Amino acid sequence: MFLKNLFKQPLVQFILLFLLVNSVGALGFFIFLPRSLFYYEYALVLLALVYSKNLKTSFLLFILFFILDIFDTFSTIYLFAFSELFSSLQFIALYKINWQQILYIILLITYLALIYFVLKQTALTVKSNKNLFLKSLFILYSVLILLDFVNGSSKLAAKNDTLAVVNKNIVSSLLLNYIQEINQSLIHPVKVTPLEEIPVVFKNFKDDSAGNQLIITIESWGLINDSITQEALQAYLSTMITKKGYNTQWGTSPFNGPTTSAAMRQLVGVTGKYEYFFHHKTDTNSLYSIFDYKKKQGYTTYGFHSFSGNMFNRVVWWKNIGIQHTHFKENYLLDNVNGSVNIVKESSFPSINDTVMFNYMLTKTNSKNKIFSYLLTENTHLPFKMKVIEKDPTPTFKIDNLPISEEAQNQLKLIKNTISNFIQKLDTNQWNKIILIGDHSPPYLDKRDRGYYSKKLVPFVLLYK
Repeated sequence: MFLKNLFKQPLVQFILLFLLVNSVGALGFFIFLPRSLFYYEYALVLLALVYSKNLKTSFLLFILFFILDIFDTFSTIYLFAFSELFSSLQFIALYKINWQQILYIILLITYLALIYFVLKQTALTVKSNKNLFLKSLFILYSVLILLDFVNGSSKLAAKNDTLAVVNKNIVSSLLLNYIQEINQSLIHPVKVTPLEEIPVVFKNFKDDSAGNQLIITIESWGLINDSITQEALQAYLSTMITKKGYNTQWGTSPFNGPTTSAAMRQLVGVTGKYEYFFHHKTDTNSLYSIFDYKKKQGYTTYGFHSFSGNMFNRVVWWKNIGIQHTHFKENYLLDNVNGSVNIVKESSFPSINDTVMFNYMLTKTNSKNKIFSYLLTENTHLPFKMKVIEKDPTPTFKIDNLPISEEAQNQLKLIKNTISNFIQKLDTNQWNKIILIGDHSPPYLDKRDRGYYSKKLVPFVLLYK
């Protein structure tokens, strides 16, 4: 009875409704959420409730902002521009939804039902307490804006890491994020711009025409911030590499954006949208890819990826950046119609086992011609739900002892195991120079896991004779 009477109080209803419609931001206390805690736009839901006689108007307004919020937030978490995330919706059919995500969908529907219920209950009170609601809304946002101003506006997040907000105010505009990106798209349409620095791949391969060469991009392989742990991993892998007859050179490379951005940087030496190469070929303008240079040196160029070539239309633009022979999941399946197929079903994007795809690459590039090959892995893509047993744990590097979540431990174990398997299969008589490089840091939701990796750099290791 007490709670029922308490809920009838207008101020209590206002606070409850305000917190509910802004609860996405509150998740920032528990996970990595690159957004402000409150958006101005959600205030319009309350204003619509005050001025509109139609409850559905207020609820539909909330649905609109909620959808925009989800896209804006998740595009930033997973390193995309929101326009890229929208364009990626066509690949939802390729995505494998697990039972946990089904549970999240049920919770989401329950949350939306709760929002509607509270809006409906509050609507009756709002009409008779219009001024109280408006004053409360004005005072609350004035206090939040004042706090942002006192703390140096967007500098607040940097001063208080517990908010788990990255370079955002306590309160900011959701629509402004979209407007800024739309303006950027209008000012900078689909195009690419040469990088100021020389990418790692170009530095090591552009002017070297000795023997067969190989680039391997490891999905979501990030640079561990703790130098002792990173060096222990490097020492473990270097020992294996040395036994295979190669010298090693470790280093780091900057990243900015998702896997496609990493490809633009390392393979073409540009920054920009990969869609540019749907209609442009690198060998017909001044933007020469690494594959164009290698073809001039007499190499036959190959590209392999454990997942579908339809994802981000790699089946189209890989050809346009000079890869003569492309092989994706579809090609592997066609070549193994009557054989056993090793698909990693635990992955959110079920793909060919990366080690199996590596073996497939070895068979496809067994030629007398000079080979320049590129392999992009998939199995370590996030979200990561596999259980992995670490291969050859050592006292100096044991992943189970690292201060990260079980998901992050398993993902790092698979990266270590995968690279180890690749190294064991390398042959100095077949490959003269190889580089293994990360594309971006793993975009975990967990603050601890995300903070375990560099926000700007990924590792690479060069193997050479």
